[in-house]
Amino acid sequence: MKRIYFIPIGKKRWFWLPLILLSGIFIISGLFEPIIFGNPKLYKYFATIGHLILIGFYSRMFWHKNSVQWNKLGMHIRLNSIFGKSISFADVKTAEIRESELIIIEKDNRKRVFNIKDVQKDDVVKLHKIIEKYSSVA
Repeated sequence: MKRIYFIPIGKKRWFWLPLILLSGIFIISGLFEPIIFGNPKLYKYFATIGHLILIGFYSRMFWHKNSVQWNKLGMHIRLNSIFGKSISFADVKTAEIRESELIIIEKDNRKRVFNIKDVQKDDVVKLHKIIEKYSSVA
């Protein structure tokens, strides 16, 4: 059984914020060369390290096959797919769990179906509770 990796958007900034600032310092020092070093290739390495940190930050969603990112406005669900689907909590009409599917019906009667066949049941229940908490689904 596969797990869902839950990523609350806006949390855990204490780790990523200093890393993004450090990448900015590396990129700026690689571009403008504020300190004179003996090896001029060192500036290219600084810029490369800064860009690699940013690639790591923006690729977090792709690290796990099954991931859910959410805040109080909406969520991005990625279950067994490359890109996933974004859902606004204000648009959710109903959400239900069937045997092997999570079905979310939006207010414009658009149906979003997610295959949860190989996903652990407690992760599916947690996902359903997040949807119930932030949307008007009871």
